[in-house]
Amino acid sequence: MEEWDLVSKDPAIVTDNAANMSVAAELAGMLHFRCFAHTLNLASQCALKLPAVACLLGRVRRISTFFKRSTTASHVLRQKQKLLELPEHKLITDVVTRWNSAHDMLERFLEQQPAVSAALLSNELRKTEKEVCTLCESDITSAEEIVDAMKPMKIATLVMSKESSPTLSVVTPLHAQLIQDFQESRADSEIVKEIKAAICQDLSKRYMDQQKETMYVCSALDPRFKALPFLPDDEREEIYLRITAEARRIQELFQEEAKVIPGEEDNHVEDKDDIPASPPPKKKKDLCCLADLLGSTYSAGPAVRHRTTQAQAEEEMSRYKEAPPLSLAEGSPLSWWKEHQNEYPLMSRLAKVYLCIPGTSVSSERVFSMAGDIVTAQRSLALQSRSSAQLALQSRSSAQLALQSRSSAQLALQSRSSAQLALQSRSSAQLALQSRSSAQLALQRRSSAQLALQSRSSAQLALQSRSSAQLALQSRSSAQLALQSRSSAQLALQSRSSAQLALQSRGSSFSAPSRAGSSFSAPS
Repeated sequence: MEEWDLVSKDPAIVTDNAANMSVAAELAGMLHFRCFAHTLNLASQCALKLPAVACLLGRVRRISTFFKRSTTASHVLRQKQKLLELPEHKLITDVVTRWNSAHDMLERFLEQQPAVSAALLSNELRKTEKEVCTLCESDITSAEEIVDAMKPMKIATLVMSKESSPTLSVVTPLHAQLIQDFQESRADSEIVKEIKAAICQDLSKRYMDQQKETMYVCSALDPRFKALPFLPDDEREEIYLRITAEARRIQELFQEEAKVIPGEEDNHVEDKDDIPASPPPKKKKDLCCLADLLGSTYSAGPAVRHRTTQAQAEEEMSRYKEAPPLSLAEGSPLSWWKEHQNEYPLMSRLAKVYLCIPGTSVSSERVFSMAGDIVTAQRSLALQSRSSAQLALQSRSSAQLALQSRSSAQLALQSRSSAQLALQSRSSAQLALQSRSSAQLALQRRSSAQLALQSRSSAQLALQSRSSAQLALQSRSSAQLALQSRSSAQLALQSRSSAQLALQSRGSSFSAPSRAGSSFSAPS
């Protein structure tokens, strides 16, 4: 630290939870933080050491090892994966020092469980089936419950292992959320209750009050977690007051360091008194006269601050609390402070002090793992400079690979976006076809309706024609009846005429004898 001139900067140190590390940091008098990734690992190991969980992990580990060591079993497993249309992934065997490898092992086993069961029942492996402890339905259910229960711990581990963003500000919100998530509920099974109790008990005893207070300040300076919803109102206000006081203190120290030593400029001017100077112009004389009159009130120098540093810090804190929080999914706290450093000049300096502290020692452990791969026993005689150069080359290669993977990810996103656009275009085309089909159906229905109307009109016309025909028939019948009536009338007239003729003829017959009688009576 003295070699790199870090003693005067009050550095912080982040180590694992080992007791010797804590004692070393305490003896050095440094601000010490425990690696939160190691804390998550210890809490998860407490859950994995439970008898029921350990027994299940042992059985899954034995199956994974069997398929890993046997080429025949691996070949049969791949065949069953193709037959069942499962991803052709290999089974994973866990590592003792990494708890999340046990979670990955269970998760992969559950993914490939149908293929594993089919492979163990095949003719090729039936002879060796007794060597592998197969899992029953209750074991599969327990494995699924363990994976679901431990998922928050895995997500937290992945978040804390990042190197591209500050992690110390995430510790306290994540710690509080995990303790809340691992509270028991009535719907939990017995094995889930045991897991939650073990993890919650281990997490609750981590981090001392002094460490928590500093981490609360760091979380408050992160625009994503500045609301501090996991703290009571009085503790939250105390953290805000501490930030205001520290921002004012840093500003005062900055002003003291920026001050110019009095008399230095005057001595510099006195050294040049012997040099003859040309007479100043008239305009400059007028300016000198103005300076003599108003110089005491409007003297040159730094601008007079009408607000005190305390008032400025309080105002910045007030505006900072009222500003909308940064998005958890898209925003970066460092980029946010870079964009708003002119708006919050005091607090931005304080954010640089706190947000630079890592929340885990994952980065340093990765460097030592890389060094262990390079500085092996066969290279123990290599010079330190050469080893450092190899480490630098390895780091550069890793950075290039990271850039390549990032570019590949961006290309994948672009391809995905193009595919989505193509799907949208295809969907639009399908919708257009559907709309066209709907329009055609509407036209067909309209034509059918028109035909139906025409048919109805034709039927009505036919009914009208039928009615007209019936009327015509009725008229014809009436005419016939009229003719018949006329004929009957004529017949009646004829009959009457005949009767009259008969009467006339009868009358004639009665009148003839009378005339004859008169002729006979005349002689008497």
